[in-house]
Amino acid sequence: MAYSSLTLTSNEPTTLNTPIYLQSKDVLLGTYYASFVSGLDIIPVAASLDTNGFVIAVVPEIILGQSYVFLTKDNSGNLTNSNIIAPEFFLTLCLSRLN
Repeated sequence: MAYSSLTLTSNEPTTLNTPIYLQSKDVLLGTYYASFVSGLDIIPVAASLDTNGFVIAVVPEIILGQSYVFLTKDNSGNLTNSNIIAPEFFLTLCLSRLN
């Protein structure tokens, strides 16, 4: 099965509770989720599309260290061929910003 490519376009360090901006080479229609994979946990979060075509999703608090993110059709937490819209993108999370 051929998937759309996925690129991280955020300029800031990736931290918890901050939005990430992803770009897919294909036009995205309908409802979709950013499914974060950290260890054995799969955490789907609602994603939205901005006016420039970027997918925006907020990194959930439960994500730790090096993780992956997939675009999926639903929030079931299942990563199957029929559910994945765009394959994983590897993320390394930075420590939370210090105030």
